[in-house]
Amino acid sequence: MITRYLPYRIQLNAPALLTTISPDPNSAVSSLYVPGSAIRGAVANAILHSGRPDAEQEMRLLILNGGVRYLNAYPASDSHRTLPTPLYLRGRKHAADGDTLSAPNLSAFHGRPGPEFDPVSLEDEGTWPDSELERVREPFVAIDAAKPRFAKVALSSRVHQQRDRTKGRAWRERHGHQEIAHGAIFTYEFLDACQQFVGLIQVDGDSEAEAAHLLDRVRKRLAGTVLLGRSRKARYGGAAAVEFPSQARKRELSGTGVFNRDVTKGDEILALLTAPCILRDRKTGQIDPAALLRQLPELLNDRVEIVRVRWAFELTGGFNRKWRLSLPQALAIAPGSAVLLRARQEIPKGDLLRIEHGAMGERRIEGFGRIVFLEPPAKVVHVYRSKPRPEPPRPRGEPPEQVTEIERCIMQAALLRAADRRAVEMTRQTRPPSGSLVGRLRNVMRRDPQDALLTLAQWLGSDEPSALKRPAMDQLRRCRLIDVDGQPTLADWLRQYASEEGHTAVLRELGATDLAQRLHIVSRDSALQALENLTMAARAGLIDGVLAALRRKASAMPPRSQHERR
Repeated sequence: MITRYLPYRIQLNAPALLTTISPDPNSAVSSLYVPGSAIRGAVANAILHSGRPDAEQEMRLLILNGGVRYLNAYPASDSHRTLPTPLYLRGRKHAADGDTLSAPNLSAFHGRPGPEFDPVSLEDEGTWPDSELERVREPFVAIDAAKPRFAKVALSSRVHQQRDRTKGRAWRERHGHQEIAHGAIFTYEFLDACQQFVGLIQVDGDSEAEAAHLLDRVRKRLAGTVLLGRSRKARYGGAAAVEFPSQARKRELSGTGVFNRDVTKGDEILALLTAPCILRDRKTGQIDPAALLRQLPELLNDRVEIVRVRWAFELTGGFNRKWRLSLPQALAIAPGSAVLLRARQEIPKGDLLRIEHGAMGERRIEGFGRIVFLEPPAKVVHVYRSKPRPEPPRPRGEPPEQVTEIERCIMQAALLRAADRRAVEMTRQTRPPSGSLVGRLRNVMRRDPQDALLTLAQWLGSDEPSALKRPAMDQLRRCRLIDVDGQPTLADWLRQYASEEGHTAVLRELGATDLAQRLHIVSRDSALQALENLTMAARAGLIDGVLAALRRKASAMPPRSQHERR
């Protein structure tokens, strides 16, 4: 049997939401890497939509038989595949952040003081490091590189609201005497675009030609744009481009520190988990992470003994899109866990490779249960930190006219969206005027903003000959809104925003300062100036939005009595 590993590189051209277990059912938290199950699902989706007559056979060959395994894609560090930071690495508390982290290696300390141990002089140096320690903040490291280097992952979050697809807003449904509100607020935490991840495709074949054939078929199914994770047809999905930058190799990990020889009696080997591992007790069949300490020596025919263990645990799950069901959650051994072994007798290198190729536990097709064997590292490991990218220099002088116009368009669109949202909030707890009166006012707002505001001011003026009659004004006075200054009547609010007083009030009402801070292109001041130039359109837009919301509420209410119409 021949085993080969084909490296692949994923370039995210859009945000990607690769969900993991989250305590909030209304929100989603993304994994920090691209799971092998996502790549396997992308291959299966490509086969299903290929329309080939041999699609069923190819599905069994690439997805179901187990001859092809999809290993997790971890962040790239200078085109190098990183791994989850080993749990035995620790940082010193209160240490200054520098270009290099001198991390004590807990797998080199036994933690059991002997009878002659002196805690003052620390004569027994193998007991424990002599400083306060904390977990390493960086989640991934290129541990097999000549200079081990950390890698970071860029995450962002976005708040969403559930809306009716037709109405474009939250809605309510009445079931008998009970009214049920819809429109939950939820948060998505996702991987930012423009990041690279490197993974491996493992294939098993009877010959080099068969392994190459399998890898070639996988390449074809990952050609073009690949969508990953959740909400793929919305703003997420990654729009990933998959590349195969190099030829297939013989091991998952090959480089500095990898155990690459026969084991002699007395040698120490470090078994490092590079992916979550789900194990079951062979007698009871129950999920049991502690089975690692029994099954790992058994795989080596009990020719090793366990010296020490540095591990952690995590919950794993998943989602089957074909079945539209969540996968069972299981307690797994966390990636980065390590077991230090000591050989009782000689072990050929091939026996170590057999364990690396075969992995351990369940869901091995999706990249679970991966183990690599390393040389025991020193008591202190020096890992380099990636230097932050320098900020690009700001252009000098006045911005081009096109840039200024783009910023103005962005501010205008954001201001109108804010006006629509604010109009709904202001009319949420009010009884609207009659639909005919609101329709008359909305007809005025269809004119040019300056002309519309002038006409509306004349209608609301008490001394104007074209002012509204008393019954109409009474309806406007009975209706109350909710704004930043309290609960003004609709008549007073319309009078204020139709006059010059609404110039500053609308900017405060719509949060112009926050919009300029978040969405400016040239500068915050230039964006504020663009918003001030749009105040007339914003006043007209907010008034029309409030009237539109009142019209919807009026149409949904029962007819008024004769007394109310008066």
